Amino acid sequence: MPAPVPPQLSVLLQASDDVTRNRAWNSFTEEYSRLLLQVARRNATSHDRAMDHYAYILEQLRRDDFQRLRGFAGDGRGKFTTWLVVVARR
Repeated sequence: MPAPVPPQLSVLLQASDDVTRNRAWNSFTEEYSRLLLQVARRNATSHDRAMDHYAYILEQLRRDDFQRLRGFAGDGRGKFTTWLVVVARR
């Protein structure tokens, strides 16, 4: 059974205008910031370095019209959060 695409991701990827896209991005980051911060803190040597890593992760997820996020297949091999952690760590 395919893993469902989370609603925040679905809305974000289907947004057709800047206002909707920004609202969807805010919703996405509200939902997944805690997880992404954990990834950023994993190997950081200081709070500032962790925040730099976190900002970089967000920048890369948003880059090229969310190209990395569009790569989620939802093919049932894992949960979205597991996939997101792997992508963020890379």
